[in-house]
Amino acid sequence: MSSNDQGNALYYLLLLLLPLSALAARRLPLGQLARMFLAWTGIFAALLIVVTLATRGGLTPGAIADALGLGTEQVRGGTLIITRSDDGHFWASVKIGSLRRRMLIDSGA
Repeated sequence: MSSNDQGNALYYLLLLLLPLSALAARRLPLGQLARMFLAWTGIFAALLIVVTLATRGGLTPGAIADALGLGTEQVRGGTLIITRSDDGHFWASVKIGSLRRRMLIDSGA
């Protein structure tokens, strides 16, 4: 294990120690404390997975939009058709320069 790996392991251990110490300071029953610790561990694990995928290029805004069903724009001739999403709004995936973002389209209605 390299010194960089040891530093990362220590960093993640400290990240888990923070919520654990906050939960222990509340002096909750052991069962409730264990459930809360597992919930925090799951939250940090999910964040770690998202950050890892994002830094390795596997998690792009376009991939997220497609997974959520947001990439539904269609171009027909000179017309852009944007379908209404489940929340009732019109969302478009736009690219300005090299920056890609999801934006709300205001129809003015």
